[in-house]
Amino acid sequence: MTKKLGNTVIHKRTLDLKDAIENIKYTAFPGETEAGTLSPGMPVALIGEPGIGKTASLLALAEEMGYEGVEVIIGSQLTPEMISGIPSVGETKFLDADGSEVMIPTVTYLNEHFQVEILRKKKVILLLDEYSNSPAGVQAAMLRLLNERVFPDGSPVPPETAIVLATNSARSSVNPALIAPPTQNRIAWLPVSQNLKDWTEGMLEKWGQPMMKNERNIRKMVAKYLEGNPGAFQERNRDERQNNFDSKMDENSKDAALYAWRSPRSWDNLIMALARLPHDDAEFFRKHAKIQAESIIGVLGLNDFNDALESYIGTHIQGALETMSVQEMFDNPEEVARRAGDNDANLTSAVGARVQKYYMDVLEAYNANKTPETKGKMIEATAQVASLLFALADSGSPAYSPVFRPALFPVCEKISKTLMNFPGGVFINPKASPRVPLTVLEKHNKRLHDAIKATAQFEVDDKGKPKPLVEIPVLTVFTKVEAIAYPEQYLQRDK
Repeated sequence: MTKKLGNTVIHKRTLDLKDAIENIKYTAFPGETEAGTLSPGMPVALIGEPGIGKTASLLALAEEMGYEGVEVIIGSQLTPEMISGIPSVGETKFLDADGSEVMIPTVTYLNEHFQVEILRKKKVILLLDEYSNSPAGVQAAMLRLLNERVFPDGSPVPPETAIVLATNSARSSVNPALIAPPTQNRIAWLPVSQNLKDWTEGMLEKWGQPMMKNERNIRKMVAKYLEGNPGAFQERNRDERQNNFDSKMDENSKDAALYAWRSPRSWDNLIMALARLPHDDAEFFRKHAKIQAESIIGVLGLNDFNDALESYIGTHIQGALETMSVQEMFDNPEEVARRAGDNDANLTSAVGARVQKYYMDVLEAYNANKTPETKGKMIEATAQVASLLFALADSGSPAYSPVFRPALFPVCEKISKTLMNFPGGVFINPKASPRVPLTVLEKHNKRLHDAIKATAQFEVDDKGKPKPLVEIPVLTVFTKVEAIAYPEQYLQRDK
């Protein structure tokens, strides 16, 4: 006697799109039989919200599998004839009973482009996109293709060809048609969602595609925003917004506000749009960036994203790092770090070069005319430059900026070597070298002052007794910056 089970709650887990794509390799693609022939895979359907990257993921899968790409047919745009073939009247030659040739009228079917390409390439993914939006007649025409892997003209679908359906959920579909039970039972159904972490990893590198001039920084900005606001990645219940529409909105505006919403696709579209905007005028950028954001990720999307957008404008356009004077950098290293953001090495190296040139110019002026004035300026510049370098490169500093570390160590090296080779050797001779009062150093960077005071060797008087440390040779200031902020590189170079 069979024991009857009570009511069981059915719960099916949504798969990360990355995991679903990996599963497709072993479901939709062919396997090898014991005889060495190919056994075709079975069709797989991806069910998920629009804009999560189903089609893009399949394109990447085709490349990974060494396939020639993806043949896409969009169900909502098809007629049954475009699947079954357009009938054409022709003639077929037969032999009658006495062996005479007889021409009999027959119907043949003109092959659609997708069929020709599949038969030619074989190793291709056939993607039936927007399947749930396909009219019932189109779904019926697809039955033989899905169920028997046979084209309408009788040609078999090559066993190498993988068949994948992509469909939105019924809630997100336009006039969805019921998928017939015979089709339901011959397809593997995978409910999918996009994982923010997986998507971000690919998005930051544009999935290996070349980027426009400002695109990388914009991708970093969007990634940082979404990591802090994961709920903004994929907008749910988007149609509910119309309940809050202002009654004064015209119909065109209502449609625009309804159609623009957040998804992985819309975020990537926004990135591309922002990258195309000129970056040399803050007000122009602000105006058009907000128009773009509102039109692509929606009014609510812009409201939430606005602070991140303003921060980007402040960092990369309005008051960009390039516009700061060297003196402004000395006065506010925290602002230097903020404006640098996640910038690339070219920008941080350019900043380092500006600071280095400033100091070299001061040294040349001192060397050309050693006066109390030029000496005083050189000592002040030493404290300022060393303090800025230390503030940005020292991991314990409030202004610490990891993006600057690779760029600033060569600056320290260059300055130190210049001082060691200074005409007359005055900078390498502790007794002859100009010295920086610790009070001057403390004024600009107390952390550096304390670090130097803690690690510097005390000088002794004529009787061999330690003297209070009140000033330090110019060269020593920079070697201490190197040794404290870059201990590994400093030791390696010292060897």
